[in-house]
Amino acid sequence: MMVDYVKTGKVRFAVKYMMGHSGGKPAQLVAWCLNDQSSDLYWKFYPQAFAHQDSVEDLAKMRDLAKTVGGDMKKLQTCIDSKKYDSRFDREQGEGAQAGAQGTPAFFVNGKLISGAVPYSQMKQAIDAALAG
Repeated sequence: MMVDYVKTGKVRFAVKYMMGHSGGKPAQLVAWCLNDQSSDLYWKFYPQAFAHQDSVEDLAKMRDLAKTVGGDMKKLQTCIDSKKYDSRFDREQGEGAQAGAQGTPAFFVNGKLISGAVPYSQMKQAIDAALAG
């Protein structure tokens, strides 16, 4: 999807956070603070957080993961301490619930909800239909 649609400029891909069964607020706050440093750090951190889902509620462990991907720890701590993303976290939870998302992953293609981990072919079909419409 990223190669076929996002990198070609056909669609815009936006990530909104919606808590799954294991929470994840510390992980998400670390991700946003890393993004302040570099979007590359954000995308390097995400797979690490997913690989350590049992620790997404542990800020110390998420900070350790941030360090392994090259995050500036002083900047990260300043960002976390500022609580600049706390309201965004709450807002995105509300937006997801209001839009009908009941879990993760959830995708929206021109406002149409696609719930769960679906095959690429299903996403491609939905995107192609939206682009044609």
